Amino acid sequence: MIWSKLVWWVTWRGLVSGAILGALFGVFILFIYGAIIGFVLGGIIGSALGFIDGILLTFVTGFLYSPPNTKSIYPSVAYIVSILINTVPFFVILGGLMLSWAVMPLSLGQSITSVLCSGGIPALLSGIATAYFCGGYLEYADSLLKDIPSRNPPVNVLS
Repeated sequence: MIWSKLVWWVTWRGLVSGAILGALFGVFILFIYGAIIGFVLGGIIGSALGFIDGILLTFVTGFLYSPPNTKSIYPSVAYIVSILINTVPFFVILGGLMLSWAVMPLSLGQSITSVLCSGGIPALLSGIATAYFCGGYLEYADSLLKDIPSRNPPVNVLS
Protein backbone atom coordinates (compact mmCIF):
# COMPACT_ATOMS: atom_id res chain seq x y z
CA MET A 1 0.00 0.00 0.00
CA ILE A 2 2.83 2.38 0.83
CA TRP A 3 4.53 1.68 -2.49
CA SER A 4 1.37 2.45 -4.47
CA LYS A 5 1.06 5.75 -2.58
CA LEU A 6 4.62 6.64 -3.58
CA VAL A 7 3.97 5.80 -7.26
CA TRP A 8 0.72 7.78 -7.25
CA TRP A 9 2.41 10.78 -5.57
CA VAL A 10 4.95 11.03 -8.40
CA THR A 11 2.47 10.20 -11.19
CA TRP A 12 -0.08 12.90 -10.43
CA ARG A 13 2.62 15.52 -10.04
CA GLY A 14 4.00 14.43 -13.43
CA LEU A 15 0.52 14.83 -14.93
CA VAL A 16 -0.02 18.30 -13.48
CA SER A 17 3.46 19.65 -14.15
CA GLY A 18 3.51 18.11 -17.66
CA ALA A 19 0.18 19.71 -18.51
CA ILE A 20 1.23 23.12 -17.19
CA LEU A 21 4.67 23.04 -18.85
CA GLY A 22 3.11 21.78 -22.09
CA ALA A 23 0.60 24.64 -22.08
CA LEU A 24 3.36 27.18 -21.40
CA PHE A 25 5.48 25.76 -24.20
CA GLY A 26 2.48 25.64 -26.55
CA VAL A 27 1.72 29.33 -25.95
CA PHE A 28 5.10 30.26 -27.38
CA ILE A 29 4.48 28.27 -30.56
CA LEU A 30 0.80 28.63 -31.47
CA PHE A 31 -0.70 30.90 -28.79
CA ILE A 32 -4.22 29.75 -27.75
CA TYR A 33 -4.37 26.58 -29.86
CA GLY A 34 -0.83 25.73 -28.84
CA ALA A 35 -1.73 26.15 -25.19
CA ILE A 36 -4.65 23.75 -25.49
CA ILE A 37 -2.71 21.19 -27.51
CA GLY A 38 0.35 21.61 -25.26
CA PHE A 39 -1.83 21.15 -22.17
CA VAL A 40 -3.23 17.86 -23.46
CA LEU A 41 0.03 16.50 -24.87
CA GLY A 42 2.01 17.71 -21.87
CA GLY A 43 -0.46 16.00 -19.56
CA ILE A 44 -0.17 12.73 -21.48
CA ILE A 45 3.62 12.84 -21.64
CA GLY A 46 3.90 14.09 -18.05
CA SER A 47 1.68 11.33 -16.68
CA ALA A 48 3.55 8.64 -18.66
CA LEU A 49 6.95 9.92 -17.52
CA GLY A 50 5.60 10.46 -14.00
CA PHE A 51 4.38 6.85 -13.86
CA ILE A 52 7.74 5.51 -15.07
CA ASP A 53 9.53 7.85 -12.67
CA GLY A 54 7.24 6.76 -9.83
CA ILE A 55 7.94 3.08 -10.43
CA LEU A 56 11.70 3.63 -10.62
CA LEU A 57 11.74 5.87 -7.54
CA THR A 58 9.73 3.28 -5.65
CA PHE A 59 12.30 0.61 -6.55
CA VAL A 60 15.13 2.94 -5.53
CA THR A 61 13.33 3.68 -2.27
CA GLY A 62 12.78 -0.02 -1.62
CA PHE A 63 16.42 -0.91 -2.15
CA LEU A 64 18.29 2.11 -0.81
CA TYR A 65 16.09 3.70 1.85
CA SER A 66 17.40 3.58 5.37
CA PRO A 67 16.40 6.19 7.92
CA PRO A 68 17.75 8.72 8.56
CA ASN A 69 18.58 9.72 4.99
CA THR A 70 21.20 12.30 5.86
CA LYS A 71 24.26 10.12 5.27
CA SER A 72 23.00 7.61 2.72
CA ILE A 73 23.32 7.60 -1.05
CA TYR A 74 19.52 7.40 -1.44
CA PRO A 75 18.72 11.12 -1.96
CA SER A 76 21.41 11.52 -4.62
CA VAL A 77 20.28 8.43 -6.51
CA ALA A 78 16.65 9.56 -6.31
CA TYR A 79 17.53 12.96 -7.84
CA ILE A 80 19.65 11.38 -10.58
CA VAL A 81 16.99 8.82 -11.55
CA SER A 82 14.23 11.45 -11.64
CA ILE A 83 16.14 13.98 -13.69
CA LEU A 84 17.37 11.35 -16.16
CA ILE A 85 13.88 9.92 -16.70
CA ASN A 86 12.45 13.36 -17.38
CA THR A 87 15.21 14.63 -19.66
CA VAL A 88 15.71 11.50 -21.79
CA PRO A 89 12.83 12.49 -24.14
CA PHE A 90 15.02 15.38 -25.27
CA PHE A 91 17.46 12.88 -26.71
CA VAL A 92 14.63 10.97 -28.39
CA ILE A 93 13.39 14.20 -29.99
CA LEU A 94 16.95 15.10 -30.97
CA GLY A 95 17.38 11.69 -32.63
CA GLY A 96 14.15 12.22 -34.57
CA LEU A 97 15.34 15.63 -35.70
CA MET A 98 18.66 14.17 -36.81
CA LEU A 99 16.78 11.66 -38.98
CA SER A 100 14.63 14.42 -40.45
CA TRP A 101 17.74 16.49 -41.23
CA ALA A 102 19.10 13.61 -43.28
CA VAL A 103 15.99 13.78 -45.48
CA MET A 104 15.59 17.57 -45.59
CA PRO A 105 18.75 19.51 -44.68
CA LEU A 106 18.30 22.86 -42.98
CA SER A 107 20.71 25.70 -42.42
CA LEU A 108 22.79 25.60 -39.23
CA GLY A 109 20.79 28.42 -37.61
CA GLN A 110 17.50 26.66 -38.28
CA SER A 111 18.92 23.38 -36.99
CA ILE A 112 20.12 24.81 -33.67
CA THR A 113 16.87 26.72 -33.18
CA SER A 114 14.83 23.59 -33.96
CA VAL A 115 16.74 21.49 -31.46
CA LEU A 116 16.55 24.08 -28.69
CA CYS A 117 12.87 24.84 -29.18
CA SER A 118 11.61 21.33 -29.77
CA GLY A 119 13.60 19.52 -27.12
CA GLY A 120 16.01 21.65 -25.13
CA ILE A 121 13.59 24.06 -23.49
CA PRO A 122 11.05 21.38 -22.46
CA ALA A 123 13.86 19.16 -21.18
CA LEU A 124 15.29 22.00 -19.12
CA LEU A 125 11.89 22.91 -17.69
CA SER A 126 11.03 19.31 -16.88
CA GLY A 127 14.43 18.84 -15.24
CA ILE A 128 13.83 21.88 -13.03
CA ALA A 129 10.30 20.73 -12.13
CA THR A 130 11.60 17.24 -11.40
CA ALA A 131 14.32 18.50 -9.09
CA TYR A 132 11.71 20.60 -7.26
CA PHE A 133 9.29 17.68 -6.82
CA CYS A 134 11.99 15.18 -5.91
CA GLY A 135 12.72 17.04 -2.67
CA GLY A 136 9.06 16.74 -1.74
CA TYR A 137 9.10 13.07 -2.69
CA LEU A 138 12.00 12.43 -0.31
CA GLU A 139 10.09 14.10 2.53
CA TYR A 140 6.91 12.19 1.66
CA ALA A 141 8.80 8.89 1.55
CA ASP A 142 10.33 9.71 4.95
CA SER A 143 6.91 10.41 6.44
CA LEU A 144 5.47 7.14 5.11
CA LEU A 145 8.43 4.90 5.85
CA LYS A 146 9.62 6.23 9.21
CA ASP A 147 7.50 3.73 11.15
CA ILE A 148 8.72 0.71 9.17
CA PRO A 149 11.52 -1.11 11.01
CA SER A 150 14.92 -0.52 9.47
CA ARG A 151 17.08 -3.25 7.98
CA ASN A 152 20.04 -1.69 9.78
CA PRO A 153 20.81 -2.65 13.39
CA PRO A 154 20.26 -0.01 16.05
CA VAL A 155 23.22 2.25 16.68
CA ASN A 156 23.17 2.05 20.48
CA VAL A 157 23.47 -1.75 20.76
CA LEU A 158 26.47 -2.83 22.83
CA SER A 159 28.26 -5.79 21.34
